Amino acid sequence: IVERPATETSYGPQLVAVRVGDDVQVMHESPRLYDDDFVAPTFFNFSGRTLLLADHGSEDAYGVLVWSIENGSVRDLGQLQIALPEDTDVFTRGAAPTARVEIRDGKYVITIPGPVLLHPQGDDERRLAKKGEVVTFKESADRFEIVQP
Repeated sequence: IVERPATETSYGPQLVAVRVGDDVQVMHESPRLYDDDFVAPTFFNFSGRTLLLADHGSEDAYGVLVWSIENGSVRDLGQLQIALPEDTDVFTRGAAPTARVEIRDGKYVITIPGPVLLHPQGDDERRLAKKGEVVTFKESADRFEIVQP
């Protein structure tokens, strides 16, 4: 994740992934990062591909953006609208570092231990999983669906 300097029409983090070698090449850009003040990436490496979970937000956690980096290209897999309950401040609500990721039948499966909140912004926020429970997301048609609880 790289932050581009502010311009008249954009600010905040905008680049999702870069290839680093002899030079740096932008692999993918996302307008979904437009209003973010923070982006905290967590990477999960597998043979031939990497899953990038990026907690993001501004005054509060917005959720987790998901990208798969495969064979030099980036697939946007949407957003998990989840966060951890507020601890000491809104920037500690990131759920990605607690995730366990595996591949089943060629698809990513993400498991996050509770407590986990769904729709962490505003009036729609509700508890998705209590402490001691887990919530599982499975990749389906270039996005993720909740398969548990």
